[in-house]
Amino acid sequence: MPIYLDNQPLDADVKTVGQAIAAARDSSAAGGRLIVEVRIDGEVLLNESLEAAHDQQVGDRELQLTTAQPGELARSALMEVREALAATADDQQRAAELLQADQNAPAMQHVRQALGVWQQTQQSVLHSAQLLGIRLDDITVRDQPVAQLVAALTDHLMLVRQQLLANDWLGLADTLSYEMNDAVATWTAVIDALCEKIGE
Repeated sequence: MPIYLDNQPLDADVKTVGQAIAAARDSSAAGGRLIVEVRIDGEVLLNESLEAAHDQQVGDRELQLTTAQPGELARSALMEVREALAATADDQQRAAELLQADQNAPAMQHVRQALGVWQQTQQSVLHSAQLLGIRLDDITVRDQPVAQLVAALTDHLMLVRQQLLANDWLGLADTLSYEMNDAVATWTAVIDALCEKIGE
């Protein structure tokens, strides 16, 4: 039952995958790092498959655990979101143009994609701050605390949903063109500020 933590053998008396993960977390080799990947015989376990494997016997299978510093993990997630935001600006503009041309069905694909990215953006910022113990009130972007910008984004997203439910297509086109377009630049700056804070 070979167990490796960051490519180094882990000496632990364990029988199940869950026990091996717990031993790796407790290991001084982890040094405050987070386990970010679990492989059994080279196959990456994700979400449900990882849960299902928790009580499985390790046996003769090779278990590889990879860790990362919390700051590295948060920065990587934030940079992925930053890239997605750039594409969201295009999605929002295209959706607004289609709505103004009374082409609601094709516009909805762009709206759905944009909303998915906004949800991911909000979650990434909140989770990164929580993971690293960063108070969003302590970071200011465009003369506003980030916590206030989180609340403002929530309000904008609620407005978009209300307009969708009310079939207010012209109102939605305006919101996407103006408020949500401005939000892309603001939240790109939020991500940059948070990454800078992580690097301190």
